[in-house]
Amino acid sequence: MPDNETLITMQITSEHVFEPLRNHFNEQIYVSSFYRSPELNQAIGGSKTSQHCLGEAIDIEPNQEAYNYLWNTEEGLGLLNKYELGILDETSKEMLEKTGGTEAHYHIGADSTLVPKTRERYNQLL
Repeated sequence: MPDNETLITMQITSEHVFEPLRNHFNEQIYVSSFYRSPELNQAIGGSKTSQHCLGEAIDIEPNQEAYNYLWNTEEGLGLLNKYELGILDETSKEMLEKTGGTEAHYHIGADSTLVPKTRERYNQLL
């Protein structure tokens, strides 16, 4: 069970990123992973520093329109940038092998490698 701080983080991620994304498309966006306990994360071979264990990452099933919105529009990048999140396309076999992922998805999270890329891309679009 997540602690109170993690629950608050999850609520922020849900209300300020996931819900606006879902509302933008007026359709369901399928989540394949959100919070993971450290035990579950270890059991599935997740990273020891996984943002999922902190409630700071959400994986969604492949949806090219959602990815394009978040990565290629000022509005979408603004959401990610405001909450210091990034997005990683883990839909190719090569990327899944690199990250250790098992199923195609888009990873949205506070990962230290993704956030600067989001900030840079957002500033390019302004």
